[in-house]
Amino acid sequence: MIADTLATAQDALTGQASARLGALAHETRLTVFRALMRAGPEGLAAGALAGSAQVSSSNLSSHLNVLLGAGLVTVRRDGRQRIYVSMRPISRPCASFWAFWSMSDARARRKCAAAW
Repeated sequence: MIADTLATAQDALTGQASARLGALAHETRLTVFRALMRAGPEGLAAGALAGSAQVSSSNLSSHLNVLLGAGLVTVRRDGRQRIYVSMRPISRPCASFWAFWSMSDARARRKCAAAW
């Protein structure tokens, strides 16, 4: 009984991780996500994000919807603007994973893996 519950929980976590990493697999979404991570808790307005990612507003909207659906970002209204903020506790493991695999130096990769 407990083993089944643990297996179900593990499957759910694996699914969440897969969805989050999948959302970051697109270059534009990764660019937007990294901009939001740099912006911190203040977040960025949609217009600023479109400029930093060099995409149209409609294109950005579809990418933001994927990131929202994966639980990597939240959105709040500030007057007429929509401010997007990265979900830092959730997104840190995804960012660490991405950073780990983007390292070209094997020694640095081992060091990073040892720190986990």
